Amino acid sequence: TLGLPNNSVRILSGCGIAASIAAAFNTPLAGVIFAMEVIVKQYTLASFLPVIIAASIGALVTTTVFGPEPAFNIQIEHALTWGDVPVLIVLGLFIGAMAAGYIQMVESTITRTWSWPVWARFTAAGIATGLLGIWIPEVMGIGYDTTELIAGAQIALMGLVMIAIAKWILAGITVGLGLPVGTIAPVLMIGSAIGGIAGALMYHFQQIPVADVAFYVVLGMGAMMGATLQAPLAALTAVLELTSDTAAIMPAMFIIVIAGLASRMLFGKAGLYDAMLRANDQQMQGPSLWFNGDNIGVSSVINRQIGRLKHPCNLQSLQNTLEEKPTWLVLEDEEKNTLGVIRSNPARAALEHAYTEAFNQAYAKLQAQQEKLRAHLSSTPNTDEEMAESTENSPRGDLIPAIDTEALAAEVMQTTEIDLTQTNAFYRAADVEVGYTLTQAQQVMRTLDVEVLVARRQTRAQSARPLGVLTVPMIEQAISEREP
Repeated sequence: TLGLPNNSVRILSGCGIAASIAAAFNTPLAGVIFAMEVIVKQYTLASFLPVIIAASIGALVTTTVFGPEPAFNIQIEHALTWGDVPVLIVLGLFIGAMAAGYIQMVESTITRTWSWPVWARFTAAGIATGLLGIWIPEVMGIGYDTTELIAGAQIALMGLVMIAIAKWILAGITVGLGLPVGTIAPVLMIGSAIGGIAGALMYHFQQIPVADVAFYVVLGMGAMMGATLQAPLAALTAVLELTSDTAAIMPAMFIIVIAGLASRMLFGKAGLYDAMLRANDQQMQGPSLWFNGDNIGVSSVINRQIGRLKHPCNLQSLQNTLEEKPTWLVLEDEEKNTLGVIRSNPARAALEHAYTEAFNQAYAKLQAQQEKLRAHLSSTPNTDEEMAESTENSPRGDLIPAIDTEALAAEVMQTTEIDLTQTNAFYRAADVEVGYTLTQAQQVMRTLDVEVLVARRQTRAQSARPLGVLTVPMIEQAISEREP
């Protein structure tokens, strides 16, 4: 593996999706925006850079192999007028309804066929594709050629209706059955067919030029993509890159917003990928993307200002560790297994209390020994020679040196052991791999019944040093800061 934390899966998925969109449609900017808007869902430099690099490389490979031509060769020659506004409003509302129905079809198919074996789901998808493909061959494949035919007004109105309905049903069924098929290309084709229907109607009733049909086709593609995926900015960027015409921006913004609002506000659909996650999450066991902690790594939350202590330890070791000014102290046994943690302030208070008590006891003991020796020497008769050597006939007990407090203090620090596990501020803790997400860390806490975790590279390796401390309040704060 790459040795990345588990929450990097979201960014790596965004990189793959951005590269695939850029390569498939030759729209690198739309790929980046889509990945950030739908998959990553957080605009940070750490997530932006890899997605941009992936999309750039994907587009570069495609242009090198196949040339710089866009996926759809569609040219817009229509200028937006006030007369187009009512048509765009109606078209946007209709596309919003179609997008909501498509999302509901996918969600219902997932829920009803989740228990089916893989072979049964794939067989059902094959039968549905074959039956519809016999009658309407245009629904087969990605639909690049069909979309260009629709934009060129080369398919009759009834043909457009049949293509739109058949592709709408087939795409919803195959995606819902779990086939590894794309979601963007079918949505674009459905939108192009619906836009083609609008263009054909305008051609018959308003006598617009045939070339203007492509205007409604492109807007239908953008509106269907934006409403189905709930990615309006990505859809707008896709329209801009597919047409290479800035004149399409304003009408595309207008219809994309209407279609997206209709799907979300009128029909209550949050987007295709959200619906698929919700439908799958009802059947899955264990963590899923709907837990807020799944996109936050332990490594980004832990407090790294820690000290490491072997338990039990002497006062000098504790003081040396506290001089490094850690926030937490990690206590380990002889085999370097985590016992628990304690904050530095309570540990410092425990150090001062233990030192004062041990020093006072040692000092009192030495004083008692000196008093006993002084009393013994004072009661012993002096010889003539000792009397001559002494000055002013002082007692022999006064010759005993004073207690060296500095040496005594150093001895107390070295010889006195302290048990921090017996303090009220001690927390029992367990190890967790630094690559875990917060959701996984919460599961470890619940399983082991602890409120504090110590992050390490490898929890089973005794040589793995602790990297940081994670507590329940730290997890709750990190999740609350990420909530929209």
